[in-house]
Amino acid sequence: RLGIAESTQGEAIGNYLPSVSASWQIGNKKSRVEGIKKSESTDQNSKQLSLHQPIFNGFQSIHHSHSSNYLVLAAEAELYETKSMVIMSAIDSFLTLYTTRKSLELYKKNSKISQDIYDHVTQRLSLKVISKNDAANYEVDILRSETDLLEAKKRNNHAEAMFDTVIGGYANELEIPEIPHVTFNSQHSITDALANNPKLQRLSYLEKSAKANVAREKGGLLPKATLVGSLEKQEDVLYLDNKDVNTSQYHLDISIPIFKKGQRYVQIKKAIHEWELSQKEVALGKEDLLNTLKTTLQTYHSNKALHASYKQLETLALEKVNRYREQVDINATDTISFLVTQKELHTIQINALVVQKELLSDYYKIRLLLGDLAWIQ
Repeated sequence: RLGIAESTQGEAIGNYLPSVSASWQIGNKKSRVEGIKKSESTDQNSKQLSLHQPIFNGFQSIHHSHSSNYLVLAAEAELYETKSMVIMSAIDSFLTLYTTRKSLELYKKNSKISQDIYDHVTQRLSLKVISKNDAANYEVDILRSETDLLEAKKRNNHAEAMFDTVIGGYANELEIPEIPHVTFNSQHSITDALANNPKLQRLSYLEKSAKANVAREKGGLLPKATLVGSLEKQEDVLYLDNKDVNTSQYHLDISIPIFKKGQRYVQIKKAIHEWELSQKEVALGKEDLLNTLKTTLQTYHSNKALHASYKQLETLALEKVNRYREQVDINATDTISFLVTQKELHTIQINALVVQKELLSDYYKIRLLLGDLAWIQ
């Protein structure tokens, strides 16, 4: 699209340039006079060089240039918009794959822990320390852990396929970016987005191009002035005793459009409708941008607070695991309780991974919505 827009810009510049043409007429001319048997024959050989320089065409060239310039800017904005979409897809596929891989490791650990717990329960059941009903609850826990593991494998396989489609290849090691500590100001973010968002810029430039095109079409109703000049050489002119004639002339050609089957008014009306449509697209684009930005800002700040809460919860759960491990070593508590605390820790870590993924995704989405593309380079 950028190449097409740039070619249109070149066409608009050409409206300011003169038109130069050359012609050469060579042949033979026979003249027969009525009542005279003899016919006159003469060779024709004439050369002409002509020039047409537009001087005024109802400002159509100026408005055409403005319209084409805005089309180039719109194509450049569309290029950045496309880059933003590709970058966001790559970020999402990367974060999703990292999250599913780490979660899968934790689900595998929980599945192993559930089996260990059930082994201890089976021993207690054989000793009749617990009832069959209590043992059945732990058996259900094993099935739940196996189901969670299968679901985790399914999500990870899908994430691997998406990563290969979007980015390509297999990633051996993935390093998660640092968690952002940015607090976006809503009003400042809205101002930046309205000024720099590539999609909104594209729609705005298209609206300005359509407006300039309306002025261009209206310019067709105004008079036109063209400077015309020519040089001509005729050789062996018969009526001048075969002498050569050199002719030079220039004049100002002024034309006033009066009526052209109503086509001009139809074209103006069409251009106005296109301009009005582009204005509505700008308004809808602005509304969609603001709604998306506000929603993403809310989820970002919510996920930021939730992620901090999960990290605190993870710290407490880890302390609890260490404390139970020490108690197991001195036989102050049973092994099952220790294993249960390990599962609780892993579950918290899985939930923290999901929130972390959503937090980072929201962060980069906001930056792209604000038109902040410098970091992509």
